[in-house]
Amino acid sequence: MYSPHGSIVSFYEDALEQAGFKPFWGSDAGQQSLDMPDVLLHETAVAMFRRRMRTQKPVVAPWKETLEQWAERAGKVVAWMNSECNLDSLCRKFPERLDRLQRNGGDRLVEN
Repeated sequence: MYSPHGSIVSFYEDALEQAGFKPFWGSDAGQQSLDMPDVLLHETAVAMFRRRMRTQKPVVAPWKETLEQWAERAGKVVAWMNSECNLDSLCRKFPERLDRLQRNGGDRLVEN
C-alpha cells in the first residue's frame, strides 16, 4: 500500500491509524528493497491475484461494478489460485528462501 516512490497511500495510513496499527516502514518505505517479493511470499500471491483479476473482466463497465460483483470475480480468482497454484508449497518455502538469500549474500533469488 505504498506508491512506487515509497510513500504510503494516505487512505491506507488513515485506516491503519483508526484500527490502532502502525505500518512497519512508517510513512516512507523508500528504503525497502525492490526485491522483497523474492523473499516475502505473500507478495508473490498478491501478484498472482492481481494478474488473474486482470483476466477476469467485469460483467459491466469497470466503473459501474458493485462491491458484490467485484467480490464474485475475486472469489473465482481465489478458487483458481487454491486449486491451480500450489499455495501450500509456496507457504512452506519461506525458510528455504531465507537460507538461499543468506547463501547468496543478499543477491536476487530469481533471475530476471
